Amino acid sequence: MTVKMNGADLLVEALKANGVKNVYGLVGIPVTDVSRLMEMEGIHFYAFRREDAAVEAAAAAGYLTGRPGIALTVSAPGFLNGLVALKEATENCWPVIMISGSSDRALVDMDRGEYEGMDQYNAAKPFCKAAHGIKLNASTHAEIKSAINTKLDPELLSGAVIITNQNGFDIMDQWVDATGRPVLQPNPQDATKKMLSGINIEVYANTNIPDVDGASPVYIGNLEEAVKFMDREEMALAVSKEAGFTKNLTLIRAIQRDDVVTKDTQSYLNIKLTAPVEQPIVYVRSAADVTPVSVEPTTPAYNPEE
Repeated sequence: MTVKMNGADLLVEALKANGVKNVYGLVGIPVTDVSRLMEMEGIHFYAFRREDAAVEAAAAAGYLTGRPGIALTVSAPGFLNGLVALKEATENCWPVIMISGSSDRALVDMDRGEYEGMDQYNAAKPFCKAAHGIKLNASTHAEIKSAINTKLDPELLSGAVIITNQNGFDIMDQWVDATGRPVLQPNPQDATKKMLSGINIEVYANTNIPDVDGASPVYIGNLEEAVKFMDREEMALAVSKEAGFTKNLTLIRAIQRDDVVTKDTQSYLNIKLTAPVEQPIVYVRSAADVTPVSVEPTTPAYNPEE
C-alpha cells in the first residue's frame, strides 16, 4: 500500500528518527498541523505564550541533555520573536533548532508583499550556526513529472514553461530512463532548447537565478497567469532648452510608470532541484549542530568547540 506523506509527515518522522521527545513553541498557521501530528506520533508539545520563551526552553533542554532542543514558531512575527533567544543560545553554545513556518519563497524573492513575506533564511544566518529552508524538493524526473501531474492545474499546461538555471538544467540534462535514453526531448522548433513532458525548458545564467541552500530553483507553470504587467497610465514629461544649449537642442525626457504584480500563486510550482541522493533529506532551520536531518541516521553528538 502506498502512503502519501506531506512535509509535516516528513518533518515529524525525521524528529522521531533522531530521538526527539519534546518540542517547545507557540503555534498557529502554517505550523498548527505539525504540532498536532507531533502529539499524535508521541512527541510532547509544550505550548508557550511567547516564542522567545519557547526557544529559551528548547535551548535549556539542549544544554541539559547534550542534544539539540527543538522549538517551533510561526512565520515572520513568531520567527522574529524567537530570534533573540536563538542568538543567545548560539552565543552560549547551547544546541537548539528553531523550526519556523514560512511564506512561499518564490513570492518572498519577488518582494511583492506576500503575507508575512519575510526572507527568514537570510535573516537567520547572522544569528545561528546554520540556516536552511524547505521547498518542494525533487531529485529525479519522476518527481518532477509527478509534481506537474498532481500539483499544477491541467488547464494551465498549454501555456506552461519550465524555468531553471544552468546548474538545474545540467541535472535535468543527465536524466535517463530505464532504457538509458535521455529523458529530455529536443524542441522541434528550436534545436538549441529541450523539453520535459512537452513543456519547454528556459535556462538562465546562474548569476541571474542563483542556487539557494545548495539546490537549483525550478519554476514550472503558466507565467502569464502567475504575474500581471501593469501600465499605471502615468507618464512624466520634462523639457529643457538649457541642457542642450551647446548643441542648439531642446531635450525632452519621458518616464513611463509600469509595474509587475503577483496575479495567481496557484498557476506555477516552485521546486528545489537537487542532485539524486540515496535517501530523502528534510532541511530544518538550524541554530547549532545539526546540518541536514535525514530520516534514517541519528543526530551527531553536539560539540561546543566546533
